[in-house]
Amino acid sequence: MESWSPRDLKKRFRKLDCHLITSEPDSVIPSDKKHPSTVQASQYRDHPGVYPEFARFATFKHGIRKIFLKFSFCDYLHFFKVTAHSFDAWHRRGAFTCDVFQQLPHLNELVVALPTGAQIKQHPHDRAPHLFDDNFPCPRIILRLIYEQIAVELATYDNVTVLNFLDPEDEQHFNNLRQSARLELKFAPAEFKELYADDGGGIQIQSSEDEDATTTTTETATESLECDDVIKFPDTNFWPPPCICKYSCHDKFLGIVRKEE
Repeated sequence: MESWSPRDLKKRFRKLDCHLITSEPDSVIPSDKKHPSTVQASQYRDHPGVYPEFARFATFKHGIRKIFLKFSFCDYLHFFKVTAHSFDAWHRRGAFTCDVFQQLPHLNELVVALPTGAQIKQHPHDRAPHLFDDNFPCPRIILRLIYEQIAVELATYDNVTVLNFLDPEDEQHFNNLRQSARLELKFAPAEFKELYADDGGGIQIQSSEDEDATTTTTETATESLECDDVIKFPDTNFWPPPCICKYSCHDKFLGIVRKEE
C-alpha cells in the first residue's frame, strides 16, 4: 500500500475496514452494538495484538503486509510524534499517528521516503512552526528530527527502509540509532506472542459491573495523574533553525552539487 499523507492513509484504512476477510457464519457482525460479536469485532479491529482470539473478525486492513509512505515534512513530524524542541506543542490531540501500525498484525515491511526538493515549500495552513529559515533554510535538521524519531517508533519492525537521505553520514546515523533502539526493546513481537501463549490467552477482562464498583476507589488516585490542562509552549528559540552546515544542505537538498574548492 502506498500513501502520500496521513489523511490519505486513514481514508484507505477506513475503506478496508468495511470488508471482512472471511465469510464464516460466526464472523457476521450483528447490527446490535451491544451484541458480544459486535464488541469483539470492535476490539479486534483496533487491537488485534491484544485479542488474537477474535481474528475471525479480521478485515482487509488487517491483511496489509507492506506500506510505502511519502509524506511532507510537516506530516512526518506529526505522524511519527516528534517532540524535540517542543514540537509536540503543535500536535493535535487524538491525531492519526504511526500508532495505527499496531492495528496491522501482519505488517512486516515499511518503506519511508523522506521529503525531497519538491516538498521544501511549507503550506501556510500547516499545524507547525515556521520550519525553514527565510535566508538560511536547513532541511538537514528537519530531516534528522524525522528519521531519529522513525528509528525509535519503528524499532519493533524487522524490515524498515528509509529513502532519500542527504548523504551517507545521515544514513549511517539512522542505522546506528535504529540498532540502539532495537537493542533497548524489552520484548520483540515474537516474544509477545510467546508470552500470550504462556498466559493461556491473556487475562480476564473486567465486566462493566466490576468497573463501576472500582471507579469510585480509583478516581482520587487518577486525578493527580491528569495533565490535560497543562499548557506547553513552543520552543520559539529553535524554530526556524538556520543552516550551519559547511556547505548549504539546502543546495544539496534541491539536487545542486557543490564541488569543494
